[in-house]
Amino acid sequence: MQLNLDQLHESDLQKLEALIGDKEFIAHPVTVSRIQRHLRIGYNRACHLIENARAKGILIQDKDNPLLNHFSTTK
Repeated sequence: MQLNLDQLHESDLQKLEALIGDKEFIAHPVTVSRIQRHLRIGYNRACHLIENARAKGILIQDKDNPLLNHFSTTK
């Protein structure tokens, strides 16, 4: 069975949401490279994941540095 692009993005979002329980992971800003290393995915996929997570309210972009993200406390 082959996943379509939407299913792949949903799977990645679920993996990212699972990291919310990891206190060590959420203690630091979420960057593209951290996502790449932790989920073992490529750059473009990590960028799309961060964009989708921002759109769904899972991540919030840092006010001072647009390359940094933080988990939303309201989710």
